[in-house]
Amino acid sequence: MAKYLPQNGIEVAVLTYCAQADVISFGDNMIGVRDITRGTVPLPVFYAWRVWQRALRWLGVYQGFCGYWRNAALKNADEIINHVKPDAILASYPSVEALEIGVVLSEKYGLPLISDFRDGLLFEPLEVAGLQHKAVRLHYQALEAKVVAVSKLILTVSEPISSYFRDRYAHPNVMTLHNGFDLNDSVLDTRFAWESDVMNFVHTGRLAISRKETVGKGRGVDALSMALQLLLERSPEMRLKFKVHFVGQLSRVERDCLSPFVKRGIVKLWGQQVRSKALGFQSKADILLLITAPDKASIATGKLFEYLAAKKPILALTRGTEAERIVRVTGAGVVVSPDEPEVIADMLENIISHKGEVFSLRNEEMIADFSRDRQMAVLAKMLKVV
Repeated sequence: MAKYLPQNGIEVAVLTYCAQADVISFGDNMIGVRDITRGTVPLPVFYAWRVWQRALRWLGVYQGFCGYWRNAALKNADEIINHVKPDAILASYPSVEALEIGVVLSEKYGLPLISDFRDGLLFEPLEVAGLQHKAVRLHYQALEAKVVAVSKLILTVSEPISSYFRDRYAHPNVMTLHNGFDLNDSVLDTRFAWESDVMNFVHTGRLAISRKETVGKGRGVDALSMALQLLLERSPEMRLKFKVHFVGQLSRVERDCLSPFVKRGIVKLWGQQVRSKALGFQSKADILLLITAPDKASIATGKLFEYLAAKKPILALTRGTEAERIVRVTGAGVVVSPDEPEVIADMLENIISHKGEVFSLRNEEMIADFSRDRQMAVLAKMLKVV
């Protein structure tokens, strides 16, 4: 938004939390407010702070993890508003505290609020563990209702979340703004060596570390591992024809699950890489591998849109998600349920044997609608109306 909205006549100043010594700092279009992080306090103090916050939740007292930042931002609200002189406030979730700040600034200074849900707060929530605590659940219920009541425009990351706000709250102004891709995000680092005479499947990013529902017994990486085993049992010669590369941070369980195939040279774990290197892997892949939690209607991760920009076929292990819908309607790849190893094995064999000919033609015009420049042009028009 800070990059593209100014091209459409809307200036942007970003208020965010920072690991800094000063309570508040002003850059060209950045307002940094100090938060308690590993970078601002000694590590034992930081861990003690986190333990205290979690303990309060268990005791039935709501405590937001970025509450220190929220309080500091609101304490300095006059200085922030006088410096920026905004015409509107756009509050993006996560974090919860951003929504809280947005509501207060909107009401205190008479500014229209645009709320932006990059994940569901109560609908298919990102914070599943937190919502198990009654204090958190009640706070979020009240906050969501308040945000909707105050907001002139609600943005969401996927159509199922938009439908939720339209149906539950009858809000008249809800707009879906998917995570998109940046056509100018072209810094690719391809300085890595791999076998070019095999079919290279590439997965970038995190799985369970981002969403716990993504993996589990018979699901995600576990199902993929079972599929690889089935494939090699029925066609041992396949082991010489493909490699699966995981670029990004994996959990210990995920690494253990893939370990037998790493030892056999079929899977390679590259670990966490800088963004330019991850994009480089995407650009060199023969097939891009997408794995999501099944039956979560709202899920369409940012990684999917990077994959669309890479213009490589996608093997999507997903079901009942916005990601599935987008892959299908754009012709960007094929979709298989993430908990059906035999079907995954069949698809892998089909793709490898037919050199990727199972993929249909991409709808480039539809895919272009997910580009940041087009998205921000549409959003700018909506903001001007607000």
